[in-house]
Amino acid sequence: MLNSPFVCFMVAVLLLSAPTICTPLTPARKEIKLGSRSIDGRQIPSAVDVSSTTLSHNFEECQLGLYQPTNLHFSGHNWEGRPLGIKNANSDTNQGCVNINDLSAPLSRAINSYALTGWCDCSFYTNENCQPQDFIFNAYNRQDTDLNEHGSNGNKIASYQCTFTNHTERFVSGTMMLGNGGTTLDGATYSINFKISQANFDLSESEPGSTDCETIDPPFFLERYSIVGVSCAAYTSKNCDESTRMITAGNAGTDAYDFGFDYATNDPAQRIKSWRCFLPFGIKWHPLPDQDPNA
Repeated sequence: MLNSPFVCFMVAVLLLSAPTICTPLTPARKEIKLGSRSIDGRQIPSAVDVSSTTLSHNFEECQLGLYQPTNLHFSGHNWEGRPLGIKNANSDTNQGCVNINDLSAPLSRAINSYALTGWCDCSFYTNENCQPQDFIFNAYNRQDTDLNEHGSNGNKIASYQCTFTNHTERFVSGTMMLGNGGTTLDGATYSINFKISQANFDLSESEPGSTDCETIDPPFFLERYSIVGVSCAAYTSKNCDESTRMITAGNAGTDAYDFGFDYATNDPAQRIKSWRCFLPFGIKWHPLPDQDPNA
């Protein structure tokens, strides 16, 4: 984490303007083993139980979805899981090559759409065992709803290999705005505006990924956000406790949303009290300002 504290940001209040108290905290991150099975000495990641939950594709954890139908549909064979085997992966948890036949035999050379998000880079191959001569394409926080329409890679994938990375070298800067829209629930207008640079990540760490936790004082009801070039989360606790993460938003492009007054709640427990940002993850649905939409 960052050794020096953030520069305190200003909370803009309709009737009052005062600096917040910045309290850098570093909550422990518990690694959750999700289980896997071994085939010929290779660890094969377990699928997520799609009958009870599906992957959100909106977190820093590496998540992969492979689908026989186009448009990421569940109508045919599919597999969703964490290809690095655990929720909070790092470079020590890289799984090596995985044959699709080991995940789900009917999916081998039958994949026509996919989604990959989080801090991982995956390469896909036409034959088993991930041989260099069989390489098809590489992906990082991308999805393709039709591998034949957008190329000729449908019904070809027989194996893949994923490695942990958050591509620190690609990050330049980002901005974050969280606000309440001036509702009468808070009695005033609050917003947080912050610019994130490489300096906000401790690049001396072997695997930097998140900024320090910043407290929000006074807390307010989140009704709108605008996040550019970075991913951020808001929490209902004062120390960015992961169990209190209210929302995760932002990616390498532009992400903005206005929930409107109807979304707001007058439950004080739902006011956001802290935030932190991450090296970007998730699908870049909208490009950065002045960026080529196809970049």
